[in-house]
Amino acid sequence: MPDEMSSPIQDSSNAAYVRFNVSASRVQGAGAAALSALMVISCWGRWSAMLAVGLIQGLVVVFNVLLVNERLLREWGIVRAELLRTVVNVATGLIANHISQWPLASWLFLPYVALVFDHFNSRVAYGVLVSHCAFNAALAVHDGVAWRIPAAFSALAVFCCAMSRVRYDAIRAMAIDADMQRREAEAAHEQLVTTESKLRQAQKLEAVGRLASGVAHEINTPVQFVSDSVTFVAEGVESVLRVLAAYHAKAPGVEELETELDIPFIAKELPGAVSLAREGLDRVATIVRSMRHLAHPDRAEMELGDINHAITMATTLAASECRPVADVETDLGDVPNVLCFVGEIGQVVLNLVVNAAQALASAPKKPSRGKITISSRATASSVVITVGDNGPGIPSAIQERIFEPFFTTKDVGKGTGQGLALAHATIAKHHGALTFETGPRGTTFRIEIPRSQSAQAA
Repeated sequence: MPDEMSSPIQDSSNAAYVRFNVSASRVQGAGAAALSALMVISCWGRWSAMLAVGLIQGLVVVFNVLLVNERLLREWGIVRAELLRTVVNVATGLIANHISQWPLASWLFLPYVALVFDHFNSRVAYGVLVSHCAFNAALAVHDGVAWRIPAAFSALAVFCCAMSRVRYDAIRAMAIDADMQRREAEAAHEQLVTTESKLRQAQKLEAVGRLASGVAHEINTPVQFVSDSVTFVAEGVESVLRVLAAYHAKAPGVEELETELDIPFIAKELPGAVSLAREGLDRVATIVRSMRHLAHPDRAEMELGDINHAITMATTLAASECRPVADVETDLGDVPNVLCFVGEIGQVVLNLVVNAAQALASAPKKPSRGKITISSRATASSVVITVGDNGPGIPSAIQERIFEPFFTTKDVGKGTGQGLALAHATIAKHHGALTFETGPRGTTFRIEIPRSQSAQAA
């Protein structure tokens, strides 16, 4: 029986002790009731004694099972409740044994009590056992029972107590071992989650670094024609202002100045230059938004995300990788928002598109022009994204390994082997599936994200 203490571990042990007593009370109560019934039967013919013993033993069983186990252990604390149980059991046992004139059933209570001992607090447990045996032996000898009987059953009680001690130590060792294994598993799981998060961030940084030069080129092109257009607009505006000033002053030779500055050409080309500048700025803004979308960390919890928007951002960032080797075609259907980490879904699509472009670039027999197709569709149960190419396909020898961490067919320094592994782990985290079909005419990866929780979130 444990001491009353206040540390979290000890409080947990106390609660476990109470739960054990409540769960075991039926079995222990059944054993006590059986011994009590034997004592009542042993008084057969002595009806007053039979009634008294039956009443005493019934009250004791109810006291132990319903009062101590169900209530006092929680309200009083373990030590006080168990000490009260000991006092009541010993006192009522002595009275019942005296009335029943010490039948065999009265002595069987000693080894039974010793056998169901716990040893959370050995000092209290042994004190209970010694006092129980001593009081029984003293009163029995006083009532005329031969000393051999209390001595024999006291020795049997000591033996049963030793057996319960061994049993308790074994159970406690298993419980400690199980708790250590649980803690180790939790620590390993936390380490795995941390490592996976670091790998995902490393993969994201790797993707950003790999695409940085291509993105710089993508930005440079619209910036260049924006600059040219703005220069033309500035020169044209200056010429128009000069003509307007001449008209305002009604100076002679305005028509010659208008012809000299080629005002009709400027008037014709100026709207187009402004439109071209706006287009270039829109392209720069799109590229920058895509970079921010990729680099921005996801929220701590899933939220309803636009899958088509994530696909568009990914294809924008992958344009520099794809343009030299393949044309990219998108076929985005009318799909609902899905409960997900939308940034991670975009990262998965980006990895698959870049992998497709690199597969086309490294193919020994390249097609005349590669083709990468990206589509999205909604089914009754999920949103499906496919990324396909018309490359040579994945060799059968490595098809079972492409989702393994650190497995890569690229040259040293050109890949970490984390892209597909993290993509597979990301989709699994969304309770979805990432599969592929491959052959000599190309490879298609298929992403399925369930919609079951999305409708509830909406």
